[in-house]
Amino acid sequence: MSDIRQQFVNFNAQMERLLTSVDGLTKRVECIENKVSVLENKYASNDVTGLVDTVERLKFDLNDREQELLLTDVEITGLSEANGENPMHLVCLVSKKLGVELEERDIVSAVRVGPKRGMTEGAAPVKPRPLAVRLSRRAQRDNMLRAARVRRGVNTEGFELPGPTDRFYVNKRLTKTNRQLFYDTRQAGTKGWKYVWTRDGRIYARKKNDTEARRIRCEADIKKYFFGALKVK
Repeated sequence: MSDIRQQFVNFNAQMERLLTSVDGLTKRVECIENKVSVLENKYASNDVTGLVDTVERLKFDLNDREQELLLTDVEITGLSEANGENPMHLVCLVSKKLGVELEERDIVSAVRVGPKRGMTEGAAPVKPRPLAVRLSRRAQRDNMLRAARVRRGVNTEGFELPGPTDRFYVNKRLTKTNRQLFYDTRQAGTKGWKYVWTRDGRIYARKKNDTEARRIRCEADIKKYFFGALKVK
């Protein structure tokens, strides 16, 4: 009987320790649940806006880095396209017409960009794809752009290309995002904005000669400066 009583005492002590442990575990679980609830509420309110802002900043940074890779590139438009053409030779013809000394060894790459456009019988002539050109040095790119501004109106006479003689254009090469944004900015700027331009791939707009230049980084900036409540004087 003495042994049985001692076993009951030991059992009661073990049960008390077990209940104490369970109570402590329950409190810890409740504490963790409260913390999770706080984090969920925080994420559902304030942090969503912050998360969206972070994603947008990352998009801007990624686009800027992509644009930096194009600092030695130009885009030539208006050159009719032919099967078996030599893009390198076309670039040399363009540079010669502009009065810029350029040899094939100065050209890293030259390729038509975009899907090939087929001809439909009886339809209007298909607009040729632009020629994306990467030069070995940025100074060469700047020389071509400068010469293209001076010799506006140059055409393809003497290039022996298919189709009629036509004007060609040499511009800075922009990322897909910046190219669309630049187009949209120019469209919006036709109403009251005097200047829209790019510098190192970045897009700017100025309302008048004596007003501040505005950096356009996204569609929201177009709405803000051109159509929003904020009227830039």
